Amino acid sequence: MSSGAAGTGGGGAERGLEFAVLGPVRGWYGGRPLELGPVLRTTMLVALLLRPDVTVSRAELVDRVWGEHPPESDGVPGYLYQLRKSLAAGGADAKSVLRTDPGGYRFAGAGVEVDAVRVDEIAARAKKAAAAGALAAAAEGYGQALAFYEGVPLAGLPGPFAERERRRFAERRIGLVEGRTDALIRLGDYASAISEVSALLAEHPDREPLTGLLMRALYGAGRPSDALDTWREFRVRMRDELGLEPSEDLRRVHEAVLRGDDGALAVAPRPAAAPRIRDELPHDVGELAGRDDELARLAAPGSAVSAVDGVPGAGKTALAVRAAQLLREEHPDGCLFVGLHGHSTSRAPLAPVRVLRRLLRSAGVNDQNIPDDLDELSANWRAATAPLRLVVVLDDALSAEQVRPLLPGGTGNRVLITSRRRLPGLDVERRISLGPLTSDAAAGLLSRIVGPARASRERAAVRELASLCGRLPLALRIAGARLQNRPMWTFRDLVDRLADDTGRLGELTAEERSVEAAFRLSYDQLPADTRRAFRTLGRAPAPEFDELVLAAMLGCSRRAAESVLEDLVDANLVQAPAAGRYRMHDLVAVYARRLVADEPDVASGLEVYLHACRAASEWDEPGFPSGPAPTASPFSGLVDASAWLDRAGDLVEVVSAAAAAGHPDYACWIAEGAVDYLVRRIRYRECVALLEVAVSEAANVADRRMTTALRFGLGWAHLALGDSVQARQWCEEGLRISRENGDRRGNRAGPVRAGNGRDARRPAGRSGTGADRGPDAGRGGGGQLAGRTGGLRAGIPAFQTGRIRTLARLFRRIAGSRGFNGKSGDAGPGVQPHRQRPAASGPSGGSGGTLARGGRIGRAGRRPVVAGEFAVAAWFRGAGIGEPGSRAFASPASAGCFDRPDVAVGGGGGPEPAGGLSAGAR
Repeated sequence: MSSGAAGTGGGGAERGLEFAVLGPVRGWYGGRPLELGPVLRTTMLVALLLRPDVTVSRAELVDRVWGEHPPESDGVPGYLYQLRKSLAAGGADAKSVLRTDPGGYRFAGAGVEVDAVRVDEIAARAKKAAAAGALAAAAEGYGQALAFYEGVPLAGLPGPFAERERRRFAERRIGLVEGRTDALIRLGDYASAISEVSALLAEHPDREPLTGLLMRALYGAGRPSDALDTWREFRVRMRDELGLEPSEDLRRVHEAVLRGDDGALAVAPRPAAAPRIRDELPHDVGELAGRDDELARLAAPGSAVSAVDGVPGAGKTALAVRAAQLLREEHPDGCLFVGLHGHSTSRAPLAPVRVLRRLLRSAGVNDQNIPDDLDELSANWRAATAPLRLVVVLDDALSAEQVRPLLPGGTGNRVLITSRRRLPGLDVERRISLGPLTSDAAAGLLSRIVGPARASRERAAVRELASLCGRLPLALRIAGARLQNRPMWTFRDLVDRLADDTGRLGELTAEERSVEAAFRLSYDQLPADTRRAFRTLGRAPAPEFDELVLAAMLGCSRRAAESVLEDLVDANLVQAPAAGRYRMHDLVAVYARRLVADEPDVASGLEVYLHACRAASEWDEPGFPSGPAPTASPFSGLVDASAWLDRAGDLVEVVSAAAAAGHPDYACWIAEGAVDYLVRRIRYRECVALLEVAVSEAANVADRRMTTALRFGLGWAHLALGDSVQARQWCEEGLRISRENGDRRGNRAGPVRAGNGRDARRPAGRSGTGADRGPDAGRGGGGQLAGRTGGLRAGIPAFQTGRIRTLARLFRRIAGSRGFNGKSGDAGPGVQPHRQRPAASGPSGGSGGTLARGGRIGRAGRRPVVAGEFAVAAWFRGAGIGEPGSRAFASPASAGCFDRPDVAVGGGGGPEPAGGLSAGAR
């Protein structure tokens, strides 16, 4: 069946009779075409088909088919016999469909699909959606209905009945276009509205509703003068040809255009002071050699989506960026650039969900309005871009499936896609395949890079060098840069060096090894210690790094690591996207990884992240009972480590890299250590993501505690997100596993965190059970602390007067005293007296955490009432700032603090404590 009619029967195996009449009349049974026969026989079928379940007399049937010129003999029975025969030949039960009744003939419509009927059903739903304000659904529905039309309805059929039905179907089509155009105008997609209504108005120039729609669309598109011209032309034509004036409805549209009345014209609301889209195009490479024809094709008008493919190093990205720059003036809403990492060897291809979130942020959409579902994200992106004029560059695509959800809406946007692969599954208007440059263009590029004076002395060597570089722009530019920076070299010197490795250089057209020989030239020129650093970076645990990571991997000082990194930047083997941050180009990293056989393992680099995560955590060392052999931490304290992690980027990549490198233990240790830092930084979703990666690796770790600890971490992260259901599920799963494994630590810790999830649903006035009190509920040594923790009450006035720093110093002094289990500084989980604290850390890690710390100290010293009051204050501080993560601090602190049934911190209605501290907190 046709693209429109094919939908009438659905995709199931039980397809029956189907007919298409909104074009040439055709029929199918079970998806197989039927032979309907000559036009008169088909006309008789249509005369019955379009009036299903209605008995038509023989005389009326003759009138429908032949009109005023009936045949001399009664041929109706013969035609019906042939129709039944045709249907039966296709497998249909002809007698049950074409029935003979006492008064005439009847077409039994039950179970028969007709495209005209489907159109009416879809149009009715679209009209209902428009009335409900679902304009996008309405526009899509009208578009689906219009897709069933395939030319002139009942094409070629004679007779008065067929002619009447043709006119009816044509009017129905006009109504569908009018409905769709109105929805598009209200959505702000004026370009599509103008295109569709103009085409139909050319066929029906006297249709007033179409004229009014065109005027509204032109006005909405910022073309009021064109809208007024449309009015004048229509009015003159009506007067001259019909002697009539336009209707009152059209006059109102004209007056609204004159007034600039958006409301009366029902155009899309115009955003007030909408933020301008950013220009995200990367730096241009300079002269784009030998690509003039391809550039002209990309920048030419009339192509909404273009795709560029070709061999590695052919300059696909450079071409797309230059074309985007040429298109910038025509697209004032901005230029967006996204690297999709489709063929990266160090990073997985970016998922469409992640890319769409970034694109929506670039388009000015608030994070709170960005959904998680892929279909919703894609729909929001199309809606946000429908009224805009953007250039979007999607670089290094993996497949059509990766790109398709990223295409913007509307008709005013241009999309440029680059990929090493052709993308036959993607509908694009223009495809360009890049190969090597011509010999002249390649030699010219080398000459311009190195300098015409030097090149003119060695013309033959220039062409030979261009040939050895495969005439690929990336290889040519690298080779030219070597000669630029080595003025004592001749072109012949470089040709001789490349000739020593012709086998490898001949693979320049392969994907990852496309410019390996050129990279080796840069590598060979480095000092020995710099070459070792370059090889070591092939094992870097994240795409972006700093001197601290390299120093740990090399076993040298940070200053020495920084110096060698700057040398590599000068050699163009390392990039510096920001001060103190470095990264390798994907292909350079591939080359480095090929050389790392004898270099340090990635574990030394991962250890830096582990030190940072644990140093940035407010948990104490008993909270991390396992790990690598102790080494000196490069961080001075919490502030230093937190600042370093703030610059380190996405920790999910680090955990994933550890797992991929065969270090599941580091993946789990880093994930566990990062929980407290990420929750304090309100990076809850990142916390969940890295813990999920680590959970999948926990089975490969010798430390069986990890299977439970990571699940408790997920419970805390979900609790911080306000999702108590997920929090409880993760904690209860961890508790179950710990009991199965006989993990007494997990059995004690689990109920505390699982209790947090339960507390979120516990009615006020009920306390947790004894099992909810946590691992320290029965901790010994409290009698030794009775004197010291008595000073906790001195902190109550400090809190009531807002002196949180004073309160923190008091807690550190108490926690630093000897007596917590007989150790200096053992203040219970989460209390680290010697660790540096932030001077001002805001709602995510400030007063809420300080107050909860007081609760933990009091609990460790067997001062349950004081501990409970501080924990309650922490709970109220979290509620006061509207941050669910801050309220999560209170539950671990308060677990086991109260033996009274009338106090429960974390309950649905909040606690009801005694004493003055909670009043101050409120």
